[in-house]
Amino acid sequence: MSWANAPDIDTSRPEKVDINAANAPALVNFLRRNAVRIEPAPADYEAKIRAGRLDAVIVVPDDFQEHWLSGDGARLEIVYDDSRADSGPATRQAERLLEAFNHETGMLRMIARGVSPDL
Repeated sequence: MSWANAPDIDTSRPEKVDINAANAPALVNFLRRNAVRIEPAPADYEAKIRAGRLDAVIVVPDDFQEHWLSGDGARLEIVYDDSRADSGPATRQAERLLEAFNHETGMLRMIARGVSPDL
C-alpha cells in the first residue's frame, strides 16, 4: 500500500525498540509488520537510560488502547537522555516509527470513512 507523504521506514536493517507493549496491541502489530524487534522495557528503564545502558524507551500509558480505538489523542512518550549523543539514532528511530504509525492510522481512518487518502 503506498500513500502520499508516508514516512519512510528503512526495512533493510533490523530495528529494535524497547517498549511497554502490553497497552498497545495495534502499535505492536504495526512494528512487527515493519520487521521491528520488540523488547520489553525494563522496570528500571529510567535508571538504565541515565547510566547509558539503554538508549530510548517508548512509554505507553495504560489507557492508550482505549483512546486509540475511540479516535481520541492517544499519547506516547519517548524517554531518552538528550545529553548522550549515542542515544540519538535510537531516539530518531523511535520518532520515525511513531510518525509512521500515526500516518498509517490516519490513512486507515480516512479510508474507513470513505475518504480517499490520495486527497
